[in-house]
Amino acid sequence: MFFYWVFVTVPAGNNSLTISETITTGNFSTPFLLGGGSNVFNSSCGSVSETITQNTTTGLVSVSFNAPVAGTYIVSIKYNSKSIAGAPAPSPTTTVHYDFQIVGDPGSIQGLDVIKN
Repeated sequence: MFFYWVFVTVPAGNNSLTISETITTGNFSTPFLLGGGSNVFNSSCGSVSETITQNTTTGLVSVSFNAPVAGTYIVSIKYNSKSIAGAPAPSPTTTVHYDFQIVGDPGSIQGLDVIKN
């Protein structure tokens, strides 16, 4: 398992965001799937009621939550690293680069290299 953690500043009320998962090396096409345990936390690390779903074809993750007050929240998305097992091997290289980010927020990008062993 691995996590994508990101801070978001939102108004009070219902909020939604989309997290993209992009393979930038062009040599592989299998997205990581969610593992159990994704969550949204307030600034005191208390859980906030949320709904988190994933399009398993594109890897897009939708996060919806109700912020009791305006402020900074922490979105924690848990991915299952074994969910790509059995996919066709990357070619011509054995390294695959993934980028994760909130759609429309270039400052939220985080990358991951996966190396076939």
